[in-house]
Amino acid sequence: MFASVRQYTINPGQDRIGEAARDVQGGLGPILSQAPGFVAYYVLDAGNNTVVAISVFESQAAEEAAERAALDWIRQHMASLASCPPRIAAGEVIAHEAK
Repeated sequence: MFASVRQYTINPGQDRIGEAARDVQGGLGPILSQAPGFVAYYVLDAGNNTVVAISVFESQAAEEAAERAALDWIRQHMASLASCPPRIAAGEVIAHEAK
């Protein structure tokens, strides 16, 4: 498995985190979940205008293909919400637990 973690700083404003969540749930989530190799996608409200997105795919190639497919959506929707490009960490999953 391969995972990526993206940390976005959302521009301050009334319910901007809620707006980002609704946009992602209705737009980006379905794009990613339909991609080959998709395992899971989570978005966290980390406080202080910070949103963290975690995506898990069966392989790095699957994650990279999904990222390319979602790039236009991200540019159109996150550019107006985020104050800067996300911080990204990605790598092979070396341990996990699930129920």
